[in-house]
Amino acid sequence: MSKIANYLRSHIAGSVSTRADWRASVSADAGILATTPELVVTPRVVSDIRKITRFAWQMAEKGHTIPVVTRGAGCGALGGAVGQGILLDTTALDTIFEYDGKSQRVRVQSGAPAHSVAAALSMHGAGVGPLTGQRGTVGGVIAAGARGTLLSRATDPAEAIDQIEVVLANGDVMQTERLSRRELSRRKGLPGFEGDIYRRVDAIITDNAALIEQINPNDTSGYSGIARVKQPDGTFDLGPLFVGSEGTLGIIDELILKTEFFSFRKTMAALVFRSSSEAQSAIDDIDALQPAQLSYLDAAIFEQLRRDGKKYAFYEAAAQQFTPQAVLLVTLDDFNNRTRARKKAKLEQLQSAGETIVTITEDDDDEDVAAGFAALDQYRWPDAAHIGVPRLFEGFYVPPQRFEEFARALMPLARALQLPLPLAGYPSLNLYGVYPRLSLRKVSDKQKIFKLYDELTKLLALYDGHLVMSGGEGRLKTRFVRATQNPDLTALYQQIKQLFDPHGILNPGTKTTLQARTITAMLRNEYTVDWR
Repeated sequence: MSKIANYLRSHIAGSVSTRADWRASVSADAGILATTPELVVTPRVVSDIRKITRFAWQMAEKGHTIPVVTRGAGCGALGGAVGQGILLDTTALDTIFEYDGKSQRVRVQSGAPAHSVAAALSMHGAGVGPLTGQRGTVGGVIAAGARGTLLSRATDPAEAIDQIEVVLANGDVMQTERLSRRELSRRKGLPGFEGDIYRRVDAIITDNAALIEQINPNDTSGYSGIARVKQPDGTFDLGPLFVGSEGTLGIIDELILKTEFFSFRKTMAALVFRSSSEAQSAIDDIDALQPAQLSYLDAAIFEQLRRDGKKYAFYEAAAQQFTPQAVLLVTLDDFNNRTRARKKAKLEQLQSAGETIVTITEDDDDEDVAAGFAALDQYRWPDAAHIGVPRLFEGFYVPPQRFEEFARALMPLARALQLPLPLAGYPSLNLYGVYPRLSLRKVSDKQKIFKLYDELTKLLALYDGHLVMSGGEGRLKTRFVRATQNPDLTALYQQIKQLFDPHGILNPGTKTTLQARTITAMLRNEYTVDWR
């Protein structure tokens, strides 16, 4: 690869590294898989990405496939940001260009950290729903189809997009936006790759209308964004297709996002319940208040934290009266003080002696309650050496009417695997995860990872859920998703991939069913990250 490295160095403004230590530093994401790229390229300008993809395309035409894997902050846990070949580190493309308060739009480069964009927008009293609570880059959040934590806001990344600029597999640049029928007709008439994409995507939608109509909006695996591309009024936008595409259809380099006005004053509440059914009953009442955030945590998480020596006063107060089973954490952020006071009173009414303990605080005055929102991270990182538990089994959908059945069905599975499976998530979205403590140092635990994926997939199918609702499939989830997916839908997604990336250049292995031995060979022996 030294010849390729030298060639790229002479043609791009960014850096090209073949150093072993640099390549090793990006060999893993925030999950359990690792593979070392041959080159690490850090683009400085968009033309760098164009030149790299065009080079890879030309090499593929000559019969030499060089993978191009896009990486932001490496916060994904499913192996979507690791791979062989050329790894594109987009973190230098981090400019926040402008915020237009009148149109409520912000224009950013894909490598801008989500928290930096959130901080910049907060100075204007604004925010972007999907970026809240995210550690990754803006492009990474959108490419993974990740959702934010302020659940009363528009957390669906597809709804937050106004425009996306994408570098296609051949090096061409495409700008997506909502097009009228007339503009769609014009773009279908364009020569070259872009025109071909518009023509063929429109044809795919027409030819597969009945199948596309069956795509469940709660299942965001594959290229499910195809269901949002063409609206009933005939308008057309390729943007949703790139949400959750994980760099397999094109490389996002710039975005224009819709913002909302946020209140940064908070009322926070911790509710501890004697039973999970009581917690579930309270969720509807809390949802009616339109909270900014509503989180559900199995009490087993707090019990483990107690054993780890970490305690929360609101939980201890409840534990003195009964054996807790579930915890709800609530944030209110209404602008109007009267509205906020009314909602606070409604929360207080949920207090029940011997059944429910409610602790409420204003504007982070009670650090104990505020810390409760970080309890899951505390649970995941018990080791001072930064050895923790990866977020492998999260981002799945469970319909509310089947939640309790699903939760009960986890119990025999936990016993069979000899593995606690505490649940946590966001009930407003019906978005959950299970958080077993697994050690990559143990062969038996490594085996349990795939067994758990298999069983979890079956359980979710049984209770009308889906394995992927947020965060994509990466390399880890794909084979399990495909096992329960309509084969015709799988074929449709393969057709879309073939259209955008006919030579298989862009992030091969992601969203592709890999053999078990291939995945096993990529497993890390220890899980540790520096940025937590």
